[in-house]
Order: sequence, then C-alpha cells, then structure tokens
Amino acid sequence: MVDKAPEGISGAERNKWALNPENKKPNALDMAFPKLKAECLKNAAQSLGKIFGRDMNRKIVDDYRPFKLQLPESTMKKIENDIRLGVDEFEIRQGIEQLGELVSEQQKQHIFGLLNNRNNE
Repeated sequence: MVDKAPEGISGAERNKWALNPENKKPNALDMAFPKLKAECLKNAAQSLGKIFGRDMNRKIVDDYRPFKLQLPESTMKKIENDIRLGVDEFEIRQGIEQLGELVSEQQKQHIFGLLNNRNNE
C-alpha cells in the first residue's frame, strides 16, 4: 500500500514512484493482515466444506402443507339454509371459491353434495 502519488508525476515515473520501497506505508502488512486472514478462512471453508458435510441433506425437500381452517358451524348452517331456500347455485359456488382456503375439503364436499341433491329433486 502506498500513499497517493504526487500531482506532477505521470506515466512511467508514476509507476516507478509506486514501486519504490521508500514510498510504501511502513505498517501496510499489519493493516492488511486481518482481511487476509478472513479471506483465507472463507476460502478454506468453501473448499473443505463439502468434505465435512456443508451440503448434507440438500437433496431432501420439505413439503409445506399449511394448516387449513374450517368455516365456523354458524356459517355452514347459513349456507345449508340458503341451499334449502333455493338461493342461486352459481352464487353459492362463487362464494365458496371466494372463501378459498378457509373451506376444508370435507366442508366443500358436503356443500356440493347438498347442491347436487337439490338439483336432483
């Protein structure tokens, strides 16, 4: 590490000035040692990491299955009453799609079963 070259020097003379040992900072190696040590450790960890299991179990993929909530009993009763009263089937199906993840598969099957029974009557 060197200090900034003087203003009047350019070209080859600037290079000679930078290479001259008298212009070097006396504690340059002491100042650069911590960064050098960190880079060496980082390189060693990357090089030797695979040997010691850095990427162990990377092939295993976890399947995320979120917990599904169920509609409250009062809401289910309201939907069942709407089906019995003859509310338009399209509105009921659209409402269930809007509820999306809040309706469990069992509840969907129950509601669609009631709709199918109503259509068969």
